[in-house]
Amino acid sequence: MSDILIDKLKNSIGLEGIIYLLNGFRFECKIISCDTDFIEIYDTKKHFTKLIRVNEIREVDLHNGH
Repeated sequence: MSDILIDKLKNSIGLEGIIYLLNGFRFECKIISCDTDFIEIYDTKKHFTKLIRVNEIREVDLHNGH
């Protein structure tokens, strides 16, 4: 997994964005926490918390210009 992605996610805690997974799923979410293996998000559309393996992420769009 890209260190750039992990660093960006760690520095984006509290921001909202869209996370696209390799399996085609996407989550409109707020980033709660992140380490080298998992990201914890709050799904702002379905109103639940979810853990996602970082290596399952295909792409991330962050709001607030980051």
